[in-house]
Amino acid sequence: MVASVNIKKDETIFSEVALVSCQFSWNKTYGYLSCDLCMSPLETAEENVRRLAFDETIVLPYSELDPVAHVQQNFVSCENCSTKYCSKECLSTANKLYHNVMCGRYDEINEKWKTIHYPPETSTIMIIVRIFAMLKSQSVPNLMEKLNEFSCRSINEDISLCHKMLGEKFQDQISDLHKTILQAFQDDEATVAPRVT
Repeated sequence: MVASVNIKKDETIFSEVALVSCQFSWNKTYGYLSCDLCMSPLETAEENVRRLAFDETIVLPYSELDPVAHVQQNFVSCENCSTKYCSKECLSTANKLYHNVMCGRYDEINEKWKTIHYPPETSTIMIIVRIFAMLKSQSVPNLMEKLNEFSCRSINEDISLCHKMLGEKFQDQISDLHKTILQAFQDDEATVAPRVT
């Protein structure tokens, strides 16, 4: 891309809201804090380094410049399940989109996923669960049409590697995960999980 106008330092040149997003399951398990809706970090750079290094004594220079430190007072949590958000607005939007359906549920799917998909993560089943919740809440008009606009491939064309979850050796695990998802959504006749073959 080439800019056709001068861009000032720190100027935002492009911004969009994701149709659906979700933190990787293992990232969450290992304590990385991010807003459940917009994925903004909820830990400062210093907190992040201390957590990853298992060293609470680390002090980063210029911590006063960390933008997260200036907005931490805005962070909120769901009263029912303690899911964290960067603001009341993100909590409210998440409730409208999917959280009201997912609140305190579907942990079994996440745990099952983690037993068959170890780090480093390339995806998470919880993005599918979130899409199902959005369909259940009917919060996004024409969601299926919007999702159909996306192109997906099972092969990385740059390095020609098949996704490690698509091989025949994972067929039993994928089938087990499919059953878990169906059981989780069985109380809702309007939402049907697609069959994995």
